[in-house]
Amino acid sequence: MESQTRRAPGVCIPWEGKERELPPLTGDLELVRKIWEEIDLFAYIFIWHCLVSF
Repeated sequence: MESQTRRAPGVCIPWEGKERELPPLTGDLELVRKIWEEIDLFAYIFIWHCLVSF
């Protein structure tokens, strides 16, 4: 049986899922979330680039 994961467009691993894997974070959590989402978007773009370019 296949599980369907709902993700927003442009997301490989959503922040909510990654946040649960990490130890408790201190500091500016909004900054960490923003950086994670930017890096995740780069991964998404890279995967699409490989898919359509080759």
